[in-house]
Parts: sequence; C-alpha cells; structure tokens
Amino acid sequence: MQGYRYPPIRIDAKMYPIKGMAVSQIVKIKSREPSRSIDEYGEEEEDEQVAQYLEDEEFEKGAINMYEARDYSKINEEQINQKVRELQEIKESEMEELKIKLLEMECEVQERARQLQEQLSQKENEVQYKSHKLQEAQKVHQYEQEQAQRILLMQQEEMLMMK
Repeated sequence: MQGYRYPPIRIDAKMYPIKGMAVSQIVKIKSREPSRSIDEYGEEEEDEQVAQYLEDEEFEKGAINMYEARDYSKINEEQINQKVRELQEIKESEMEELKIKLLEMECEVQERARQLQEQLSQKENEVQYKSHKLQEAQKVHQYEQEQAQRILLMQQEEMLMMK
C-alpha cells in the first residue's frame, strides 16, 4: 500500500469535500450514488442505472416524472394568450363604457343646445313683440303729437283772428 493509511478512493465526476471528512463518510456517500463517468467531450455519461437513480431521486423530491413532464412553453404561451385575451376584453369593455359615456354626453350637449335655442327664439319673439309694441306706441305718440300741433296751429290762427 505504499504508505497510505487508507486505500485511495476513485472519485468520478462529482467532487467531495474530502478535507476534514472521514473515509467512512466518503465511502458512505459514494455508495449511495451511482458512478458517473465523463466521456472524451467532457460531458457526463449516463447509463440506465444512473437514469433510474435520477428519476427515483426526482420522484422522492416530488418532481414530475421526466416522461410525464408538461411542455411549460405551451402552458406559458397559453397563459400569456389567455391573459392577452382577458386584457383585450377588459380594454374593449372599457372602450364600450367610454363610448356610452361619450354618447350620453353628446345627448346632454344636444339637449342643452336645444334648450338654449328655444330660449333664444323665445327671447327673440319677446324682443320682436316689444319692438312692435314700441313702434305702435311711437306711431300713436307721433299721431298725438301731430294732433297737438294741429290744435296748436288752430289755436294760434284763432288768436290771430281775434286780434
């Protein structure tokens, strides 16, 4: 054994913290895991034993069996598409609400414009009526003034004749 107290342990792809670790602990860890070797490209080679061990390990952790795994990209895509559809529906419903509010506001504005137009035409009618009355009053006043002038002229003529 050439001076080794313990026989050397072959450590494959996984590194163990040997410093301060008893050989029995390393052997125990080593015996729990299947051997992994590295091929000429630096990648791990897996045999059926290793694959089964990894599958069992994942199953123990509660992971999904690798053959039953869902395609998360499709799920994410579906979720994204569903979220986009929901947002579009919300946007469309908000647009409809805004259109309804806009129509209501337009109706209110038109009603107010109609009311103002009615008030304006009513005021115009009142002004025309008052104008007509004033014209009639002016004619009456002018007629009375002419009458008064005639009477005055007649009185002046009578005074001249009396003299």
